[in-house]
Amino acid sequence: MSDYENMSSEELFELAKKRKEEEAVRKLAEAKAKIDELRAKRREIASHYNKELGAVDAEIKKLGGRSRKATAAGGAASRTPGVSAKIVEIVTSKGQASTKEIAAELVTAGIEPKNLSQTMAYLKRKGGLISVGHGTYAPPPGG
Repeated sequence: MSDYENMSSEELFELAKKRKEEEAVRKLAEAKAKIDELRAKRREIASHYNKELGAVDAEIKKLGGRSRKATAAGGAASRTPGVSAKIVEIVTSKGQASTKEIAAELVTAGIEPKNLSQTMAYLKRKGGLISVGHGTYAPPPGG
């Protein structure tokens, strides 16, 4: 006869609840260990990647080209200079403009309107433009 047969339903329930909690803690510990292992692997891969890129960049620089820091996608050096100023210029010249109009004007000026909504939000925060309606902007009063 096992000990379980002599236990009350409440005791069995408490035992099951305790076992479930222990299993949850064990699974959490296993997941944390796996995450730590994967992060270590990621650091190793990133280190190897950066070394390889460094070697390629050195070769590019040796041949007279620009390094990845100057041309990295999304990096500050790859941004088109004066996009914010051009947007403010467009809106000021029109009195007010929608994001579609602004995007079209940027394309006409040879500027790709990447991340336009973020740029508009930035200009609003900095006081360069005000929102006069959904997706419509104007220069600030007195601006």
